[in-house]
Amino acid sequence: MDNAQELSKPVLRKILSWNGILSHDQGEYELALNFHNKSLALSSELNDKTGIAGTLNSMGAIESDRGNYDRAQKYYNESLVLRRELGDDFNIARSLGNLGSLAYELGNFEQAQKYYNESLDLKRKTGNKYSVEETLNNLGNIAFAHGNYEQAQKFQEDSLALNRELGNKIGLANSLNNLGKTEFTRGFYEQALKYYEESLAIQNEIGEKSGISYSLNDIGNLYLQLENFEQAGGYFQEGLANFRIMGEKLGIAISLYNLGNLALIKSEYSESLKLIEESLVISREIGDKWGIALNINALGSLAFYDGNYEQAQKYFKQSLDLKQEMGDIRGILLTLIGSSAIYCKCNHAKEALIILSFVETTEKSLGCILDIIEQNLKEQIMNDLHELLNDEDYFKHFEEGKKLTLDEACHLAVNDKKFQISNDNL
Repeated sequence: MDNAQELSKPVLRKILSWNGILSHDQGEYELALNFHNKSLALSSELNDKTGIAGTLNSMGAIESDRGNYDRAQKYYNESLVLRRELGDDFNIARSLGNLGSLAYELGNFEQAQKYYNESLDLKRKTGNKYSVEETLNNLGNIAFAHGNYEQAQKFQEDSLALNRELGNKIGLANSLNNLGKTEFTRGFYEQALKYYEESLAIQNEIGEKSGISYSLNDIGNLYLQLENFEQAGGYFQEGLANFRIMGEKLGIAISLYNLGNLALIKSEYSESLKLIEESLVISREIGDKWGIALNINALGSLAFYDGNYEQAQKYFKQSLDLKQEMGDIRGILLTLIGSSAIYCKCNHAKEALIILSFVETTEKSLGCILDIIEQNLKEQIMNDLHELLNDEDYFKHFEEGKKLTLDEACHLAVNDKKFQISNDNL
């Protein structure tokens, strides 16, 4: 009888572990952790290091989804140490991939890429196609963040092909969604929507609540770009409601930011400020550098439209510093437009035009489309500058902007000593 009970413990551990994974997929994070803690206790009792490492990895994934990044990193690192001890290349690669994704969420793109590349080498060595597709997708995300959209698309299409071959629905949904983001950023909205809707249909089919909610936000952003504000708001609200039920902090912050951005475009400034500030609090709490930069940039826009140019410039500088640190090229362009608008309003037409010229040149070089609010602001400032400058000066300064490096443009935008905001300007 005792032997039968002992033999049943490894089976029970696996059952608890699978129940934890299933609950996680369904967005039941507390229930999932409960199963994994019981599985971890049994693995420790059995001195099953493989089981311990696997459960720690699963717990790290849950904490990452909940926005508890420090705890997630602790679990992932503990899992990686055990897997290295065991010489388990297959699962070492998985741990490295998870640490890469965590670094990506925190805006540490260089560190993320190192983890992903090491993970990909091991995955190819072990012949694990399921894991290879995931890492290709992740490397596509890094290329996307750096503005390398053709490279991003290549990674994403390779990942998509592998997922179709394997019949891997979760991976297929992720690849489709990321391809949608790339097409959206390049201005191919019809193709982007096709990818988003195909991804959403798969996620609904498999009940992947977190993925459903992120897709809803992505579709909302597409309708926002098309100035279909009612539909955009509906998608953002539905995504937010789902994330609040799941307690997924990153998703809550993203949804609040999107709703705040929508309110900003509609000139509902008080509502926008409330939503952006709430999103910023959560982004800071979970250490989401990308979210922090986005929200601070939005605060800069709100200050600008309120006529508080000095405060706006402070916000734009903070956002720009974070975006430069991450290497978020497109995000840098969006912030530079805000700084250029302040230059224009404070009678520094030359500097304003030089920066806008750099933005337009880089935008065309990358093959990307700006967000609707910055797009509209850029057009407005360009029109103002045509009025402020004669044709000869306009052409001369526009040509100057084309020759700037990224660092020079950023320096001019927030650090140029010639630019002093005074009460006379205000």
